[in-house]
Amino acid sequence: MKSERKPTQLQTLIKKFLIEVPKADKYFWGREGMAAKKLIEKYGFDFLQWVEVPFGYRVSSLLYFLGKNGTDYLNGQYFEFLKTKIKEQSKPNLLDQSSVLGDNTEIVKRPSNLQEFLKT
Repeated sequence: MKSERKPTQLQTLIKKFLIEVPKADKYFWGREGMAAKKLIEKYGFDFLQWVEVPFGYRVSSLLYFLGKNGTDYLNGQYFEFLKTKIKEQSKPNLLDQSSVLGDNTEIVKRPSNLQEFLKT
């Protein structure tokens, strides 16, 4: 039995942002695929996976994001996305091994059972 194919990036975006896939429109996949490809080239797939559906409502076409209102929405969201990426990168590594704060002390572990006691 064949397993289902993994959806492509274009198909993932189309299913995420669109209301429903019309069955009668023969130009649907070409038009929406072209729009999704332009959006991926401009913003990147990681950002488009991160961004939420605008205002909680799915759109009827990805061409909305290529228009003025959609571009304004995505630019605002892209700014927030970049801020989160900068915050993630700027977190200091608290357990940096290159700098030692004090003297190294040796911890002596007491034997917890008879076998460990007899080995020492």
